[in-house]
Amino acid sequence: MSLPQLDIYSVQIVSNHFKTAEDYLNVICVCKKYQHLLDRFRYNPISVVSTRLFPYMETQHLYSESDKIFKKTKKTIAWYPIFFFKTMKSPNITFKNVILGQNDLKNKKVLKIPKNTTALGFKAMAMFHLADIDIPSRITRLANKCFFEMGQLQNVTISENVSTISDACFSGCSLLTNVVLPKNVVTIGESAFRLCSFQRISLPESILLIKPNAFAQNSALEDVVIPQNVVVIESGLFSYCHRLRRVVLPHTLKKISENAFRNCSRVSIIDVPSGVLFCAKYAFKHCSALQQMCLNQNCVVGEGAFSGCDFLTHLDIPNEDGMIKECKDPQEKAVLSKFYTVANNTIPRPYLKKLGRNSFDVEFDNSARGLLFQITKESLEGMNQGLSNVFVPETIESLGGRCFSSCSTNLSSIAISESVTTIGEGAFSGCSHIIVLCISRNVLEFPKEMCKNCEGLKTIDFSRNVYSVGECCFQNCCSLKELSFGDFCEIGMGCFEGCSSLTKLVIPSENSTIKYKVVYEEVPLLKKLGYTCTSAHVTFDKARNPEKLVYNMLMEFSGEISSTFCGTNFKFLSGVTKICSTFFHDQHNLKSIVFPSTLVEIGDKCLLNCDKLVRVTFPTSLTRFGDFVFEGCKNLVEINGITTWGGVVSDKERRVIELCGIKCSRILLDGDGLVQNKMVPPNTGAFRCYTENMELEDVLVPQGVVVICEVCFSQCYNLKRVSLSNTLEEIRARAFEHCYSLSVITIPDSVTFIGEKCFYSNLSLQQIKLPLALCNIGEEAFGMCTSLCSVTAPKRVLLSGKSIFYRCVSLKEVVCSGDSNHSAFDSNICAPRVAPFRYCQSLSQFDMPTNLLDHSLLMNSSFCGATSLETFVFSNSICHLPNNLFDGCVSLKIVILPDSLISIGAYTFHKCISLKEITIPRHVEYIGSKAFANCKSLEKVVLCNNIFEGSKNVFLGCDKITSFVIGGQNVECPYSVCFSVFVTFQKNNIKPSHVFITQDDLALVEKDIKKPNSQLVQDITDGNVEVDKNCFKLFNTKT
Repeated sequence: MSLPQLDIYSVQIVSNHFKTAEDYLNVICVCKKYQHLLDRFRYNPISVVSTRLFPYMETQHLYSESDKIFKKTKKTIAWYPIFFFKTMKSPNITFKNVILGQNDLKNKKVLKIPKNTTALGFKAMAMFHLADIDIPSRITRLANKCFFEMGQLQNVTISENVSTISDACFSGCSLLTNVVLPKNVVTIGESAFRLCSFQRISLPESILLIKPNAFAQNSALEDVVIPQNVVVIESGLFSYCHRLRRVVLPHTLKKISENAFRNCSRVSIIDVPSGVLFCAKYAFKHCSALQQMCLNQNCVVGEGAFSGCDFLTHLDIPNEDGMIKECKDPQEKAVLSKFYTVANNTIPRPYLKKLGRNSFDVEFDNSARGLLFQITKESLEGMNQGLSNVFVPETIESLGGRCFSSCSTNLSSIAISESVTTIGEGAFSGCSHIIVLCISRNVLEFPKEMCKNCEGLKTIDFSRNVYSVGECCFQNCCSLKELSFGDFCEIGMGCFEGCSSLTKLVIPSENSTIKYKVVYEEVPLLKKLGYTCTSAHVTFDKARNPEKLVYNMLMEFSGEISSTFCGTNFKFLSGVTKICSTFFHDQHNLKSIVFPSTLVEIGDKCLLNCDKLVRVTFPTSLTRFGDFVFEGCKNLVEINGITTWGGVVSDKERRVIELCGIKCSRILLDGDGLVQNKMVPPNTGAFRCYTENMELEDVLVPQGVVVICEVCFSQCYNLKRVSLSNTLEEIRARAFEHCYSLSVITIPDSVTFIGEKCFYSNLSLQQIKLPLALCNIGEEAFGMCTSLCSVTAPKRVLLSGKSIFYRCVSLKEVVCSGDSNHSAFDSNICAPRVAPFRYCQSLSQFDMPTNLLDHSLLMNSSFCGATSLETFVFSNSICHLPNNLFDGCVSLKIVILPDSLISIGAYTFHKCISLKEITIPRHVEYIGSKAFANCKSLEKVVLCNNIFEGSKNVFLGCDKITSFVIGGQNVECPYSVCFSVFVTFQKNNIKPSHVFITQDDLALVEKDIKKPNSQLVQDITDGNVEVDKNCFKLFNTKT
């Protein structure tokens, strides 16, 4: 039915949901019979500034404290929240939303809850010394900590009109023994009943959410039944409830969070429903009476979940043919060993495995080498002033962020062994006196700010196969003289800024023209070295004058322009392509802006609070619009150059923009707006803010909506069905994160962008089909979707989003959909440097796309932990296999390496225990550290030639290896090996070309080395056995 067909009475009912005065003025213009609509109102349904809109208003409704009050009305009703003591100042106003606050009780000597009170405020009741409380029915809300630490409170009956028990509401009520919850309560807040003393509590079936620590440390709780609509046991929910004996979990349960039942020392049996697919770390830690536990075989179990559960007699948890692959917690390992074979992943005591963040802000005592597993800032102090030379030993696999940052003034050199494969952000930043840095050739990715402000650094040795250099990696390395990178290395902005001594720089370019973006300060140096820059990033501060810039390339501006250089009228010079977020914010003198003809993108809130801005001119080239660009531009009257604004705008912004004659296509509607309107207004283009709506089960996103904003439906645990409009283009970060009940969602063909962790931990989601139009997908977009078993997606998407399907343990089928309509992408598919299938334990097969670029490189750990993967055939364009590519792929039996292969990274096939034979292609030049280590079934290595360099521990732990074959003939191993490998080879009658005693071997030979007249020492001097360089660095020779 169209609007003109409604009678005036019906229109009056509909108009109660209008938001603005313009809405009412517009409706009376629809047809003649509505012209007296406003005369029918005896009250104002919206805030008004005069009685002109509703001339016969008898009762004025106030919706905010700032609303103007009209004295001529007969009655005034206020709906906004107000504290009780403020109501005393306005006796002629009827207040409908009165809060009794702590100050009311202190100042007014209130002895009981006033009749017009609808809410109890923060700590409102804490000063009363009451044993029994019956909260009256007029109370609808309880503020946080309302009854906090009422030490004498014993019995509470809560009003039927209260739907939420707020955070810490009864926390610390140590004598509270009886609680009667209302039948319609929906949410119990965080720590709501922490440190209470009731033995039992009846939880109504209406409850949808119980927040973290709600019943933690309850000294008397013995029995609890969780309502059927609860899908998550939140973190610490029953932690340290020492008397808890019986817990009944709902069959709808999906997740048990960390520390949920920690130290519940009397619970003997917990029946976990089969639908639980995530059991977080320490969930049952120190449940010392727990006797049996059974989990779904696809459930992800966190570290230490069963640590200290020493009385378990039956344990059925995910395993691989009776083996638990990884267990880091020693107490848990003791428990699991009763039921399963637990893989030995521990490092021999004399070795460190990782250097953590800020490691060398602390003392590192070499003599304590036998005691330390990880160096932390908290555990040791002081020695950073004494370091001069550091050798990172062969047992270290990674360096944490800022590991050596701002280290000793004496530190002059760092050498990193080949076992290191990853380096954290800013690892060496601020080491101003370091001169020489030798980086493992197995490190193929340099992080952001790795050597920033290493002013004394003159020489750095690294692999030419490095494929990524992070932003500001070598910034202000003013003594560095030479750097060379491969043709396909990705270089971040600001890498060479301040490298004033550089005389030789080899970086990717086309005829000496750099295609990637540099920072403006790098341009003179790169020009001096013979390079031409095409695009630069300029960061503004108070001192930067835009008129002093040289505009001979494309530029983007970020930071904040100073009002000194902004003035009242600002005009950009040509060449600027992007203006980043908040660039002009709070420029209160700015009246007009002319953007350049080259502008393509404008950032979020770029013109925030430019309250005197009158005129803006945009170019027709503008295609990417930021969100809330005009927020606070209340005097804007003219927008030139465009007809439609494509950024997300608030309703207030919309009115300003549309008064300038510009149409808005992305008007924001948030959760409050939907509640207020009871409908989706026309032209709504963006949804936002339904987070933690436990009652939401169905969502219909209407036509016209283009954007679903960040965290829009995050933690809507009971959301089951979503219907998206075919106008939708963007689903932003975390939009549907932790929607545990969402089992099916169809993503429209119109969607081009999916943000990071968009559908993260959707534990019920079983299949997904990604549209062909999808261009960008964020990190871990479908991570931890533990029920996801089937994926159909364009191949370019699979190879562009980082860790898209991280820990999708049920994923069995991946179908690359045709890209026939997007052939432009196909011809340039880059490699999956993005580890899309890490820990996808059910993935048994993946068909590698055949049209990757010749220089393609897979990312570290791309298929790490894919324990069901059995066969893998590479495309012939692959040149390099990265570190840890198939690490822990215990079912991998057949691997066909391409003829194009040049190198194999460290730990690439580590622990591929089903692999029996491998053929190394003829062009392979290098094999990294422990590339085939612990391949326990490996028997035969087929070589197409014997000319390649490899680490000495490539075949460490390959106990069954019996032959090396070239041209069909068994040959001696043509490569040097470490002593530990030699011991295995000797047992299997294989002769290596050379043997080295390496630092990795010391645990094996340490006792023999220390013996006088050691036979081993004699053997070292005999034949082809040598002591490797750095073998005895950091080795404790004291006996």
